[in-house]
Amino acid sequence: MKRQTSAFAEEEKDTDITTLLQIESIYQIRNKPKEYIAYIEKIGKGDSKTADEKEKMIFNAAEQNYLSGNYQRALASLQEYLDQYPAGKYAFSAEFYIADSYKNLGKYEQACDSYEKVIEGGSGSYVELAMLGFSDLSFKLERWDDAFGGYSSLYAAARFDNNRFAALEGMMRSAYRAHKWNEAVKNADRVVADSKADVQIKQEADYIKAKSYLASSRREEAFAIRYHMGFSGTEDPGNVGRALEMFPLAYATCCADMEAAFLMEGKLAGETK
Repeated sequence: MKRQTSAFAEEEKDTDITTLLQIESIYQIRNKPKEYIAYIEKIGKGDSKTADEKEKMIFNAAEQNYLSGNYQRALASLQEYLDQYPAGKYAFSAEFYIADSYKNLGKYEQACDSYEKVIEGGSGSYVELAMLGFSDLSFKLERWDDAFGGYSSLYAAARFDNNRFAALEGMMRSAYRAHKWNEAVKNADRVVADSKADVQIKQEADYIKAKSYLASSRREEAFAIRYHMGFSGTEDPGNVGRALEMFPLAYATCCADMEAAFLMEGKLAGETK
């Protein structure tokens, strides 16, 4: 008789577990974890979920709003998670999602504030992505000093080559716009020397370098780069001759370019024979 009673008790327990799992699935589909937690507490089954499991349920529901592109709803649910778990396991993930949601909604200043929180207290790849996000948005907001500082931090911390090169480009561009001429020149040189730089970015780097030299009264270097880049546009062609006459470095660079072109053409001609 005792065995039979025990068997009935186990069967009833299994039924309860199955029923709860079915109910939980319904709440998950509706993305209402808080309501499910309130329900199991009400029926005296609150201990069927650990505190960590309850936290994860609430975060997962908020994350799902973000991943589905419902950024306005994501902001509300992620903030609710942070209000309930300010030092939770997923706090910095939530903060990063909040920053990214603000960015996608075009609220760049709020996004920068949230990115900064991740940078200051987060860890792992989220920090690197937050540095990139903060720097890019600061650049868009024309906060050149903030952008330069952000890109500099990213360049020092980047573990991924694409982020490192993005930081290098950003340092060059933001330094130039902030009138940090020496930094603009230094980072333009770095960009040109980098294996990831294509022809277009190298031309931009040369332009920034020449303009920075010109702005800092280093006219000879500026004109040397200008005519090394090539002559195009609607300017008076006589400017080339006058520049070569006035600035010996420009003349030397022009001669070196012609010599290099002559040697390369000769080499190519020899290869095709």
